[in-house]
Amino acid sequence: MYSVDIKMTLARLAKVMSSLGGLDSCLMLAQFSSPFIIALLLRLARLRASLARHVGVDKVGSEAQLYKRVEGITKAAGGISEARVIMRAFGLLPVILGLAKLHPKPIQSLQGITGALSSPKAIPTVQALSLAGYYSMEQLAWLGGKGVLDIAPLKIKQMSLWSVRCWAVYVFLELFKLNQTYSALRTRTRAIRSAKPKVSAKEAEGYEIPSVESTTVTEEKKPGVKNDNKQLDKEQLRKDWDTWRLSTLTNW
Repeated sequence: MYSVDIKMTLARLAKVMSSLGGLDSCLMLAQFSSPFIIALLLRLARLRASLARHVGVDKVGSEAQLYKRVEGITKAAGGISEARVIMRAFGLLPVILGLAKLHPKPIQSLQGITGALSSPKAIPTVQALSLAGYYSMEQLAWLGGKGVLDIAPLKIKQMSLWSVRCWAVYVFLELFKLNQTYSALRTRTRAIRSAKPKVSAKEAEGYEIPSVESTTVTEEKKPGVKNDNKQLDKEQLRKDWDTWRLSTLTNW
């Protein structure tokens, strides 16, 4: 059983890392965890130095090894960061494809831009444009920093700054969408919870209710249909909540 679990775990990891987004997430985890590892190693080096001074033993060699490891981890993190920048260059193609799907006729979309601001495509369009600006300016700044393109250092800084701003626009709109979805889900949840429960025969004592004979077959089936619809609404609401939580986790 344990070997089966290992195989399933390896299969899931292989599936995740075979995609561009999954591989980028794994590299991001390695890159962002490096500062914590470096901080722990530096803390360990200081503890060894203080212990050596207290005991009177020379441990300069072990401290030098720790500092060498810190330097190596720092270089590796820098290499991973550059690899992620190169990988993000390929993310520009899906963005362009998404814009083409949103606006099959871009010239007509530009002509009706005033009315398009209130359309459901407005937020996805702005997000796609912000991602396009983020990817393109980041790549230009990186190529300029490497000397591949002849770009002035001031221009490189400006492009890096504007690429981050474009990313901030995308993140803000994504938060706005998640908040709107959350509000809609809360409203639906309150509506379902505040729905009147089914009244039992004991609770209906003292009230006039129609006899069974006076009701038609169609009317007898209506409560069951309503209950089925309520159950379907609850299941759909639960699925929508799961989708919202998954979107929140995967985006942040």
